[in-house]
Amino acid sequence: QSTWVSMTEGLGCRYAITGPLKTMHLNAPGGFKDYMERYGKGMEKVSRDMGYYVQYKEEDVEKIGNELETRLPTKELERAKVERDCMLKRLTTSIKQDAKPPL
Repeated sequence: QSTWVSMTEGLGCRYAITGPLKTMHLNAPGGFKDYMERYGKGMEKVSRDMGYYVQYKEEDVEKIGNELETRLPTKELERAKVERDCMLKRLTTSIKQDAKPPL
């Protein structure tokens, strides 16, 4: 049941539409690198507390951030958020109308 909720009401829908990296890119004003600056250490702590450790190396953050910036410059993030939000609305409406949680 909790997996169902996280996938239908949490980040699962965003991941289905944009994937986790683009979701991160869209969720901070300055894009992916800004997101990692704000939340990277907290994400590492949560992963450690959950029993697996994910460390975000600076060179990986830089490489991923540069690639995302090439594909979707930060100056276009607001437009991309509007498009994502429209898709999210359609997806969540469909889920609420058609889907039933597993038993």
